[in-house]
Amino acid sequence: MAEIRSSFCVGFAALLLGCGSTDTELADACEPPVIVGSPFSSAGTATLEGTGTLPRGIPDGSSISLLLSTDDGTGFGVLPDDILDPDNWTYTCGRSVEYTVRSIEAGTYRLEFDSWAPGSDAKEPEYVGLSTETFTIADGQTLRFDAAFDWEVTPSGAE
Repeated sequence: MAEIRSSFCVGFAALLLGCGSTDTELADACEPPVIVGSPFSSAGTATLEGTGTLPRGIPDGSSISLLLSTDDGTGFGVLPDDILDPDNWTYTCGRSVEYTVRSIEAGTYRLEFDSWAPGSDAKEPEYVGLSTETFTIADGQTLRFDAAFDWEVTPSGAE
């Protein structure tokens, strides 16, 4: 899973690096991110919709990406529909993230996120977390799953 995450995330790190701020003015002006896309190399027929609550400690303006993972450690990065449009890149604002993930194959998954601090040039994500619960989805199903995320590894300075 780490290899899949690493190759997926390194590729998107360059595309998704944020140049945000944590000052009050930006925090008041920003909106929670909305991620709409499909898992890389997936040809399923199910759709997942929901709102996730991120753990405390991720600075506003951090880039964020979602992944689906299975119990066997296989992970699939969610490729946003508008990934090549820099006006639609996804940055954190508060602790919420909305998502619609289409073309999911039937199965049981856990949502994960990777995030990079504003202005970061790190190759590996600085914030990594996963949903506290799994979800099971069937072919053709549209499922509402509101995820609570926790740290996979708690970064220094985070709660």
